[in-house]
Amino acid sequence: TYKGKFADNYLTGYGELTVQDSYHYSGYFIDGVENGDGILIQTDGEEYEGTFKDGYYLNGKLTLKNGLVYIADFDSFQPYYGTILYQDSTRYIGDIKDWVPHGKGTIYLTDGGVFTCTWRKRTAHGQGEYLLPGGVTYKAIWKNGAIEGKGEIIYPDGKTNIGIWKNGVLLEELNGH
Repeated sequence: TYKGKFADNYLTGYGELTVQDSYHYSGYFIDGVENGDGILIQTDGEEYEGTFKDGYYLNGKLTLKNGLVYIADFDSFQPYYGTILYQDSTRYIGDIKDWVPHGKGTIYLTDGGVFTCTWRKRTAHGQGEYLLPGGVTYKAIWKNGAIEGKGEIIYPDGKTNIGIWKNGVLLEELNGH
């Protein structure tokens, strides 16, 4: 069912469209297609509120039925940059691919830790900096989620230790200042 305006037999302007057993859309149409601001509520509980372009998500807030929230820019229906809000209140801001952190971004952990890194399929993989809640910072390269190679630990008092890691294990301390 549709409540709204028509022009040349197309849905146009602001309207509300309900497709039984599928979705309800409230928002703007151009030539019968969702364009502009709107809210789409799927019958399975998924909800998108934001801007549509040619029937696709452009930028807005997508809440999935599993509780994940994406506040993002979209290409078609896929988020590619923005914020992911997890159920445990962990928050990621950065590049997104295939619905997970992928590219440059920062994770804000619930314990106060902040981890900025290059991500590959949700896993730290590249140059990164991890600030722990107590003020200790690790600057290193991560490979498959673990520190790999030369890295630096910076303590709140300014003291630094440089070491060599393999698969997240400190093998050798090179020096400390």
